[in-house]
Amino acid sequence: MSNEEDVDIAYLQDFYSDQCHTGWHPAERDLRYALVFNDVNEVRKAIIIASGQCSGMPSSKWSYACGIMRNWRKEKENNAKTLDK
Repeated sequence: MSNEEDVDIAYLQDFYSDQCHTGWHPAERDLRYALVFNDVNEVRKAIIIASGQCSGMPSSKWSYACGIMRNWRKEKENNAKTLDK
């Protein structure tokens, strides 16, 4: 755990709460996992997309954002496989 990562997580939690107009935010462990595969800007972008496209509970919006990031990761992996051929 780096101090920089802790700062990023706190920032993303606040950003999520502000973007989704809620007091709820993703758990620290969930954001740490998201940051394994995505940078802070990618997580922000997924949150913005999810907050505008998904209605309902804040946790549902986070699930939607996670799906977006998962699809991006799959796309990157597929592109890398294509380049290796």
